[in-house]
Amino acid sequence: MHDIARLHLGYLGEAAWAETRYVPKVWEYLVMRQFNNFRPCLSIVDAVDGYELPEPVYARPEIQRITALACNATTIVNDLYSFTKELAGDPPT
Repeated sequence: MHDIARLHLGYLGEAAWAETRYVPKVWEYLVMRQFNNFRPCLSIVDAVDGYELPEPVYARPEIQRITALACNATTIVNDLYSFTKELAGDPPT
């Protein structure tokens, strides 16, 4: 599936949680972040900066795994940094 399509699936899932005020379990959050993470940004930056990997190299399982791990780590660190800001912005229930 294309990275941008996956990103929007993640946005839709997150929006559904927000709409229903559902607080996901940790495992649900981690699964959702597989869709809604920094992967599209990485793909775009590579192409814009001119160091895009050739498709046969980019498609290799080990490259996909490294890319997924890097994107997940970046996304989770970003979430940890912004957690208190998001928590402060939530209206009381």
